[in-house]
Amino acid sequence: MASNFGNWQEALDNLVKETVVSENWSEFDLLKNDNSRIQFILSNKSLMNIEWLKVYLDNSKLFHQKSSHKALEYKNKGNQYFKKKDYKTAIQYYTESIIHAPVDEGQDLALAYGNRSAALYYLQYFQECLSDIQLAMDAGFPEESFYKLYQRRSQCYYGLKKFDMAESELLKAREYLDNQKALIGDKKYDNLLKEMKELELNTIEQKKVKIETPVDIKCLNVPCVSYGNSDVITQASSAVDIKYNTQQGRYLVANDDIKAGDTLIVEKPYSSVLLPDHYTTHCHHCYKQLTLTVIGCRRCTVVRYCGNQCQQESWTQYHNIECSYIDLLHSVGIAHLSLRTILTAGLQFLNGFIKDNKDIHTNNIPGLNQEKQYGRDYSTVYNLLTHSDEMTSLDLYQYSLTATLLLVILIHSNWFHKDKDMDITTKRHNHDSATNLIQNKAAVNADKLPSKSKKDSLDFSESTSNIDDKKALDGTCGTGAKHKMNSPSNNQEPNGDYNKNELKTSAKYVDALCLEESESEVICNNILGNSHEDDNSNVKAQVALSEIGIDKDMLNIGGLLLRHIQQLVCNAHAITELQASVDPLSSSALVDEMSQVRVATAIYPTASLMNHSCDPTIISSFQGDLLVVRAVKNVEKGEEIFNCYGPHFKRMIRSRRQEVLKTQYFFSCSCKPCTDGKKDDVQFDAMVCGKCKGCIDTQLDVPCCIDCGERESIHDRKIREEINTLYQHAMTSIDHSDLKGAMESLKPCLELCNKYLHENNRLKASVEDSLARCYAMSGDYKKSLKHLENSIKVTELLYGNQSIELAYELQKMADILFNVKKPEKCLQIVNTAEEIFLIHFGENHETVKELNEMKVCLLEFINAKH
Repeated sequence: MASNFGNWQEALDNLVKETVVSENWSEFDLLKNDNSRIQFILSNKSLMNIEWLKVYLDNSKLFHQKSSHKALEYKNKGNQYFKKKDYKTAIQYYTESIIHAPVDEGQDLALAYGNRSAALYYLQYFQECLSDIQLAMDAGFPEESFYKLYQRRSQCYYGLKKFDMAESELLKAREYLDNQKALIGDKKYDNLLKEMKELELNTIEQKKVKIETPVDIKCLNVPCVSYGNSDVITQASSAVDIKYNTQQGRYLVANDDIKAGDTLIVEKPYSSVLLPDHYTTHCHHCYKQLTLTVIGCRRCTVVRYCGNQCQQESWTQYHNIECSYIDLLHSVGIAHLSLRTILTAGLQFLNGFIKDNKDIHTNNIPGLNQEKQYGRDYSTVYNLLTHSDEMTSLDLYQYSLTATLLLVILIHSNWFHKDKDMDITTKRHNHDSATNLIQNKAAVNADKLPSKSKKDSLDFSESTSNIDDKKALDGTCGTGAKHKMNSPSNNQEPNGDYNKNELKTSAKYVDALCLEESESEVICNNILGNSHEDDNSNVKAQVALSEIGIDKDMLNIGGLLLRHIQQLVCNAHAITELQASVDPLSSSALVDEMSQVRVATAIYPTASLMNHSCDPTIISSFQGDLLVVRAVKNVEKGEEIFNCYGPHFKRMIRSRRQEVLKTQYFFSCSCKPCTDGKKDDVQFDAMVCGKCKGCIDTQLDVPCCIDCGERESIHDRKIREEINTLYQHAMTSIDHSDLKGAMESLKPCLELCNKYLHENNRLKASVEDSLARCYAMSGDYKKSLKHLENSIKVTELLYGNQSIELAYELQKMADILFNVKKPEKCLQIVNTAEEIFLIHFGENHETVKELNEMKVCLLEFINAKH
């Protein structure tokens, strides 16, 4: 089967096309449980048709290996920029050297850490410098140069005003320097000694006149739920209770009055996966943005961590298995999270879980443990509904193929047969040492092997909410046959030009070292076979699993992988973070555009309990992977607490909401905005009727006036097209730093909007907002303020006076009022914006802190003026 090397999505599409026209399809269509579906895929050897899969697995240990050559190359580039005193660029190259340096081979890693610590010191990142110094020593920095690290450490402590520690480190530096005097040479020794004595004198002087003060470390304030934790729902507030019935499934209610701003859930995910687009910017384990002191995986050059703890936890929990297959897992897409869930639970636990038969009938409310609590254990994940009865056979077949692929990866990695008494890290290190020997002999260009999925169809990992029982989430997961395990967008395209002979040659070296095939390799070979043997036959004879070598435990794990894939369609949460997109035309903070950016995908079992409403009760935010759920409106005792799975009544018309929720999430919404009988508010997308001056509903298939019935004219349609064209030209001009061009498009665009669009049309408001940004960038804050005020009026009508959209617009207005020296008005706007931010994000949010700082400045200015 021809498909790009490592591109699972393309291979999956080909398999599906082949199977639906075969006689096997009717047999699969009759299957009723997950284990039987996995058994069907295995016994028919469906994966055998993917000609590159066996080659990929045989060579998987050769991908993304460390390289002393590359590490040295990056370090030398870093040195060049260091000499130019471009320390920030030097740090970037030193970091790449750290990522590519072999861990237990030579001194490349230690030297890269040492060099990066020097660049950090010159930028006065003293704490970060100290961290790298320790990493350099741990990695085997040359002892004859230890005096450099101890001197630098002393200088850092001096900079941090920790003078006793600076003095202590300086003594060590002197000791190592004296030991190396003969090798260093008299002149260099005298210069170094002079530097150290000068630092010593300065330290002594500072100790006399200044009291040592600790460094001010910014701590992350972890939020707590309001009213204390529930005795039943351990991640939720005691003001929240869980209910269950056959119509609504599980759902949350208020067992006491809840106020807007109350924190209802604070939850760590059971399992989660960082999206590939953020591998270079976020920690692979905790998802915090990476700082200057990045460290890498011990084996591969792909993932990065914020520190040793995340690196070690990641390796122990899942990365020791995933590391070699990471490109293939990217191509799999959100199904990667199914594998991560299995690895998080662990084989021994899952075998016991299956044996104990802890299914959804164990308790009256599915997911409660023996202590009648709903926590963060595996049973809460297992009991999320799959909606398999509502899924099409085509979807189930795709999911089954993907689950079987993940099972093959687990088998190939030897996960089922690992010696439980042997340390995982040690085993992987031993294997890597053998692989390093192979690398010099194998005719493989590792840089060409990794591939990505180049398809860009719907990926349901983009959801920002969850679904459980009859519930839904963000409308981005696709429907029916559109539920595909697509890879998130990647920078690299798949490389189909691979040399299979070279890859198989590499595999021979692996086999030569292993001497004989392991049990896991035998099983994989039985599943995958040789692709060329059955090229002329689309239908494979069924074989018994015992002939393949699959045992009951493996089949059960395959069934669980498939179960979790089905659950992810409707239960996956997107971990997001608020990021500012700085306008290329200006460095002014007031023209930054804030947006929620999807960073990772996760499973939050407690948050999944909430039913959907198009007018939700709550809003979710994140601190790393920590989910914080707050009420955005008052909830009376006994009322249900609702989430929104994407189709919000302020952002989507009713017919579209119902379509999204029915086709993607298998239910019809009966929330108040969907059933109150009121027409959708069309003014926000309306044109003005030329006949009666009423509203032309442009969302209709045939736009017409809702007051007099007059249809939209050809002239009106052309006007709408012209407005959209002008607006898009303006946005393109801004993207290309062309402020003049943007203004030339926005001004006539606004004239047309004022003449033909409803005064509350959202596009007109966007034009006003864009003009406000342009005038602010040009320094004309008075004109900017005028346009922003017009935009804010529509924002408040559209989203409400407590909406987060309004809060961000008010924050921009406060910045402009500050610049036009209107402190009293500015203070009023700041107070209003702060109230909204407090409800949505709490007092520890960065924006709330910024607004508080602005309030202090404003009050000082106002008091001084009076």
